[in-house]
Amino acid sequence: MSISEPPESPNTSQLQLPRGIFGRFASVLTGAFFTTCGVWVLHTLISNHRGLAQFAWYELSLVTTIFGTLLVAWGLAAPKWLEIVMERLSMHFMWVLAVIFLPFALEAIVSLAGGIL
Repeated sequence: MSISEPPESPNTSQLQLPRGIFGRFASVLTGAFFTTCGVWVLHTLISNHRGLAQFAWYELSLVTTIFGTLLVAWGLAAPKWLEIVMERLSMHFMWVLAVIFLPFALEAIVSLAGGIL
């Protein structure tokens, strides 16, 4: 690298999964936690016969279950194709969280504006 060349910036668009043994062990533990939570919520929703009124919870718990399962798979085997799937799934997970958060944010803004006016 010469002085005239700009330094290379890290690729921030990709999900950075750990490659070391401790990071992969942490991925297995985290994935097991997310999978357990997601399966528990899905089981609770299905056993209580919740309809589409709870669709956001179905979606969030399903994405959490899949995300956790993929983290466990990454920690155990680390296949290359899994990085691509995890990146797409994490973007989907963020959109679901944003959609769930939006009504609460709007309610907070309206209640704050009502208190000021």
